[in-house]
Amino acid sequence: MKKLWMLVLFAVVGGVMLFVVGCSEGSDDTAGTPEQPYIPSAGVFASVDYSLFLNPDSIFSSSLKLERCPDFDTACFVVGVSGVLIQSLMFWPQVAFALALTQDPVYEGDLTWRWTLGSDEGNISLYATVLPDIDSVDWDMRITNDELTDFQWFYGRCDFHASGGWWIFNDRDSTNSPYPVLRTLWTKNADDSTGSFTMININETDTEGYGDTITFSREGDICASTFNLHGGDRPGVWDITWSQTEHWGSITYPEGRTACWDTLAQCIDCDSLPTE
Repeated sequence: MKKLWMLVLFAVVGGVMLFVVGCSEGSDDTAGTPEQPYIPSAGVFASVDYSLFLNPDSIFSSSLKLERCPDFDTACFVVGVSGVLIQSLMFWPQVAFALALTQDPVYEGDLTWRWTLGSDEGNISLYATVLPDIDSVDWDMRITNDELTDFQWFYGRCDFHASGGWWIFNDRDSTNSPYPVLRTLWTKNADDSTGSFTMININETDTEGYGDTITFSREGDICASTFNLHGGDRPGVWDITWSQTEHWGSITYPEGRTACWDTLAQCIDCDSLPTE
């Protein structure tokens, strides 16, 4: 798990963009500039409630702490630590992206818009190109500074209705050339109550973490996290599911054992969990 988070340290810094950037249909208006893509609401990852794992002592009675299910505490570590880390890594990209969007976009023709923050010598440039033939929009963010010239930070595509898409994030080599390190896939409905967010390590230079995958999903009140790790002390698939409001849940370990807890974080037979 540690290896994957080291990858995320650089690559996922742009991951939040898939939840603050989306698209809508733009038509080729011959009478003037066509309609530009819009910015949708936050996605499912941002709408997942992690408070159950971040501070369980504020939810459950302190008198039950010594009796708390150890499997619940393991879930707290896996989901809580990863959630906090991802959100902290997303902070600066959110700020940079939001600042870029305070600028008025320039229509550059060929159904392409550009938002630019900064000067010619140092700027963040965001491009959006409508692809009417496939009802989608291509997005591309580039950076220019003292070390980089028009460096492609990430690129991706989403549909007109902002219900799904993908992004690929780049690192840079010794010559400042980009190479892909992370792929993200996402889906969501209009009110953000259902959707999924998946991160995949595609860095071929990372022999230990290549192929690692993390997925967060939400369907109404029910949230889930899946970690498919290839390295570390316990490689394999970890599955964690929980209720945001009633706080019961389950964890399945890489070895295949599943353990469950109830609304008081006490260990229970998994057959006792609610079916909905």
